[in-house]
Amino acid sequence: MSLGGVALADGAVELDGTLGLGLDSNPAQSHSGSELAFARFAVEALRSWSSDADSVSLSGGGWYRDYEGPNDAYRLNLLTEWSRETESGLGLWRFSLTGVAYRDALVPADERNEAVFGVRYDHLLSARHTLGLRIDTLWLAYRQASLPWAGRPGAGALSSTGRGGSSQETDRGRNALAVRRDDQRLRLSLDFTRYWSPGVSTRLALFYADNASPVRIEGYQRPGVDIRWRLEQNDAWRWEAGMGWSLTRYDAAPQQQEREDRQISLRLAVNHSLGYLGWREVEVQCALDWLDSESTLEAYGFRQWVTQCGWFWSFR
Repeated sequence: MSLGGVALADGAVELDGTLGLGLDSNPAQSHSGSELAFARFAVEALRSWSSDADSVSLSGGGWYRDYEGPNDAYRLNLLTEWSRETESGLGLWRFSLTGVAYRDALVPADERNEAVFGVRYDHLLSARHTLGLRIDTLWLAYRQASLPWAGRPGAGALSSTGRGGSSQETDRGRNALAVRRDDQRLRLSLDFTRYWSPGVSTRLALFYADNASPVRIEGYQRPGVDIRWRLEQNDAWRWEAGMGWSLTRYDAAPQQQEREDRQISLRLAVNHSLGYLGWREVEVQCALDWLDSESTLEAYGFRQWVTQCGWFWSFR
């Protein structure tokens, strides 16, 4: 295979799989959501080809989350990526194109098909510091006609306008507002990583997202920050902790329903490698995620925590 005149050698196929069980206190991310237990299955296959400075990879996979009752969700994705080293290996460019299909029986308003074009550049500043910049352009085609703000976060309809009328009349009015939409989203991130030792690192990321929608009320701007800490111990244990903050401004919201969402997130995770069992590498994983979202519209505020433990297999 060749790309741009560069001969690329065939690489091995890598196959990863995950099986996990967990509990989600508020999977719909709604003001009065109920908790659901779930099982999660994930698989991903990757094949890459590389030369001295260039590499091409093709991967595909997805996950399926089996909630209690008829509330299942799944996501399928296909990604191709080309990367190239520059500046004698100090820099690395990555260009990627991804297609995604996401389906959700719990919150149908979130069902969509996605196309994502991404560019990332990483630069090695020193033996202990790296700097990364990423730009993603997303096209999101939502499949279901829905009311504004019906998806996560805040999986509910707009609050009442206070006008009277029978329930049948109200339903007709609400259905008239339900539309299908195609959004365009821009995501930017700048991250700085410091390696304190071979097994300890911290990562600080600043990010910004801008969502443009034909339904103007769905447009928003979201700046935020994310901090991650990682410890790898004896090649067997890996510990991770994280904290994030974001502010989402819906600038086109009606004057009587001005909306800003402030979110704080925390994450704790631990992985323990059991090494190679036969011809596969096996890890045990456990993670706890907590999210608090406060909104100027009380109906769209929520809290959520998710705990999950499971097994990870890697085939080389």
